[in-house]
Amino acid sequence: GIRDYKVTGVQTCALPISALLDWMATPPQRSELNGFRLICVASTEPSWIRLSLQLDALGCHDARLKWVSSAAEAMTLLRQEVFDAIVIHHQPQLSEWDTNHLVGAIRSSGCDDAILVLMAKPDDLLTVAVLEEQADVLVSSVLWDSPALFPSLQRALKQVELRRENHRLSVANQRRLLRERDEADHLLQQQHDIIRE
Repeated sequence: GIRDYKVTGVQTCALPISALLDWMATPPQRSELNGFRLICVASTEPSWIRLSLQLDALGCHDARLKWVSSAAEAMTLLRQEVFDAIVIHHQPQLSEWDTNHLVGAIRSSGCDDAILVLMAKPDDLLTVAVLEEQADVLVSSVLWDSPALFPSLQRALKQVELRRENHRLSVANQRRLLRERDEADHLLQQQHDIIRE
């Protein structure tokens, strides 16, 4: 099933990743931060206590934490709503889905949000596959209660922001190169026209 949680308050809108990173890096003085949205894919409902406390300490009093119990529910929810991050609990013996295929399906759908795969035990083959899909991995025996969960989410969000910024710069550079080529072609055409006269 799908469960929707609010840490407190009322959700108004999702923050852009850069704004989200700003308040994650330095705790704000105001409690007007709305919009951190996290979807969690796990066969059993996770404990939100430590993550909620860490978000609350940073001034995010209106975080939306959603839990889904299957890959199909996750894909449906990702088509309907926007999230800042996705945490997938890898449970090979209990899961009805293959974590690697779920991460691949999320990326194939065009979603470039931060993905963190949470594992209780190391799995080298899965780690390689997940990293190839530009997702992050956290291995911790205490899973949702890990003190590394929040820093891992921060790192995943920063990586997404860097990839988006690199893409934006690449597109801007490509446009600049096309513009310069068009200008050079135009100047060459003018020179040819002058020579003909």
